[in-house]
Amino acid sequence: MEEVKPKTSFASPESSEMKEIQEESKLFSDNSLFESFSDSTPCVFIILNENRQIVFTNNRMVELLGVKNKECLIGKMFGEALNCAYSDANEAGCGTSEFCSKCGALKTIMAAMNVVSNVGECSILTKNNVVINLRVWTTSFNIEDKKFVAFSALEIGSEKMERTLQRTFLHDIANITAGISSLTELLLRLGNTHLRFEYTKTLQEATKKLIVEIQAQSELNKILHGVFNLSVSEFSSVILLKNIIATHKILEIARDKPIVIASSAANINMTTDQNLLLRVIGNMTKNALEASNAGEEVKLNCIEYLDSVIFSVSNKKHMPKEVQLQIFKRSFSTKNADRGFGSYIMKAIGENFLKGSVYFESDGTNGTTFYIKIPKVINPAENN
Repeated sequence: MEEVKPKTSFASPESSEMKEIQEESKLFSDNSLFESFSDSTPCVFIILNENRQIVFTNNRMVELLGVKNKECLIGKMFGEALNCAYSDANEAGCGTSEFCSKCGALKTIMAAMNVVSNVGECSILTKNNVVINLRVWTTSFNIEDKKFVAFSALEIGSEKMERTLQRTFLHDIANITAGISSLTELLLRLGNTHLRFEYTKTLQEATKKLIVEIQAQSELNKILHGVFNLSVSEFSSVILLKNIIATHKILEIARDKPIVIASSAANINMTTDQNLLLRVIGNMTKNALEASNAGEEVKLNCIEYLDSVIFSVSNKKHMPKEVQLQIFKRSFSTKNADRGFGSYIMKAIGENFLKGSVYFESDGTNGTTFYIKIPKVINPAENN
């Protein structure tokens, strides 16, 4: 019977037997001088065989992953070793799913196989919702007629994250203050009329939004550095959605784009961190507004499901496949450089702090809907 080969959507699904891998590993680990030199380097350093499996690694890789020793990494693919969320998305394993086609590390490794050396960047989302951002260098070489790739990497996430957060924050604050300035000019032109009263209310909402954004930035820094404590309160799901509409309808990106609550939305009493939930659904709403054209509706909804509440934000636009594959990566953005982190933050808050799940659906017929499913009642002690 003919052997059925594993299917792949990108890289080769072939893998070496462990006996062969161990023999390849000895070519490097038996050289004490080489091992000492690699352990003295400040960056991650590994050697891969022609099937992209690890045959040698230094101590920096062990420290990065928090594993017991080097030996437990031998034979693994790079993404598998890093616990990449997509390393087992395809039956053939790391490198073979459609998600892998967007992996900067894999592309750099494959390029090195053909052109000797290469450099690139990658953002790897792990199964624990941690994102590892790396700049990688690869060089191919041959020993005893066997091809190998030397792979070195440095973490670049912190610097990039701080720069992006600062620019995003300033961008949001600029939008709100521009709105406040415009409203102030209108109020100066109006007499004591009903319209003046309505504009004053809107100005008050914009000012509150500005305060919320500043507080949210402080909270966001704490979240990203793992020092945030939940502030749990009881509130209504529909009231929360109304607050989101009130603070987003005044934004420039919301002009001529109605934000509505679905008629089927359930009014559910829930107990969780309202500010964090506002942050997640607000980010979904902002993304939906940015994706929409004038006249297109953004719809908010919430339903009760067993002991959980599912909130959703829908817009008419379909996300391209290449965007869908990278949507929850830390530094990915469909906007200009130094933006991003929005969808990553939504997922990190929703899953790590609110103990729920964040996901989306997108197709050409129904557009795009982002969801957050969380418990109706959360115990803050679980986060300590």
